[in-house]
Amino acid sequence: MAAVPGMFDVFLNHRGPDVKQNFAAHLHQALQEAGCRPFLDMESLEKGQHGQKKIYEALGCANVHVAIFSEHYADSNFCLDELCAMLETKKLIIPVFYDVSPNDLHCKLHNGPYTKAFRKTHGRRRASEVKKWKDALCMAAELFGFQLANYNG
Repeated sequence: MAAVPGMFDVFLNHRGPDVKQNFAAHLHQALQEAGCRPFLDMESLEKGQHGQKKIYEALGCANVHVAIFSEHYADSNFCLDELCAMLETKKLIIPVFYDVSPNDLHCKLHNGPYTKAFRKTHGRRRASEVKKWKDALCMAAELFGFQLANYNG
């Protein structure tokens, strides 16, 4: 299935190693069964396609964005850049806090996973880029979403 503008209803933003094979794959399947057309890179990209270009086309055409914030989400420049792009569209963003809390996104917890990521992974990035990412995370933390901890029995 090629990423064609207008072809996707929901864009799933996530860090692959954390949630692609479990939560994101199950959410993708559930959305399909509900009649939606979700974009999940491993399911929606074809071999030989320019991945980043198709990802941003899908992000732009989707009316709903689901950001799955996981422990190592902030380690990924790609995730953070996609989050910024999602916020720029002004379309609906539904956050899912997967083993993290909204407070982790504020990067205020000294030993929080996102603070560690910015120290370790993004320490050599331009200050303006890091600020843009942190601002995007803070904005996302303020959105009403789903916290996995509230649904685990």
